[in-house]
Amino acid sequence: MAVARAHLFPISVSEHDVSSSFLGSSPRVWRFFFACPCHARIKCTHLLTTAVYTEGVSITRSVQRRERMEPESDDITILNERIRREQSKRDVSRAPVVDSEEADKYIQLVKEQQRRGLQKLKGERVGKENGQFSYKVDPYTLRSGDYVVHKKVGIGRFVGIKLDVPKDSSNPIEYVFIEYADGMAKLPVKQASRMLYRYNLPSESKRPRTLSKLSDTSIWERRRIKGRVAIQKMVVDLMELYLHRLKQKRPPYPKSPGMAEFEAQFSYEPTPDQKQV
Repeated sequence: MAVARAHLFPISVSEHDVSSSFLGSSPRVWRFFFACPCHARIKCTHLLTTAVYTEGVSITRSVQRRERMEPESDDITILNERIRREQSKRDVSRAPVVDSEEADKYIQLVKEQQRRGLQKLKGERVGKENGQFSYKVDPYTLRSGDYVVHKKVGIGRFVGIKLDVPKDSSNPIEYVFIEYADGMAKLPVKQASRMLYRYNLPSESKRPRTLSKLSDTSIWERRRIKGRVAIQKMVVDLMELYLHRLKQKRPPYPKSPGMAEFEAQFSYEPTPDQKQV
């Protein structure tokens, strides 16, 4: 299996680029992590440690530029191509365990499950009319004490919405105030609706172990990377499972006279799939 992964991910990145806190993970996970192009510049996360939050949540320009240039990984497509190649190499004269049509169904099923999982992580609603709660938050629906997650900073506790005068204007606007482990942050309501997510749904009562720090967002960045790698590893393992099933071959069992007599008593015409089996 390790050879298959080396073939999948030929890109090589030095392990010094990765935080030492992740070195306890299995080698198989890290081979996938180093090859993923969206994680090739993790050193930039250390630039966030000097960020200061006053009027709103700010990040360094270099991190913004890094995220704009960050390519989207497409490792699932690579695995799909491997499955199609394996399917085409099989001997057509033998009865296949899984035909190409069924393999495509497997691939489409995995893609749909991945899409739904990513949709849930982003907090998008499946339908506006179903009335279900979303992880994407409306600041006006928050209650004091609710836990929220800022994309760039991490987990904080919602305090409230108050009017305040920004430095570049004389007109007061509404700000969302969020408490973190080492201070209080405020950001405009419009910005909060784009950057904030619920830590849990209103019906859930789980609490975070600790709040994130405004002065050191690299800890939150490492948690995001670790979670992203875990999700991608889960999808890759699922695709490899289907690939392993496609490779399995077994010669058909010999037909005995008793089985032939039993089949002759079947009063219905077999379907094409039954004949193939």
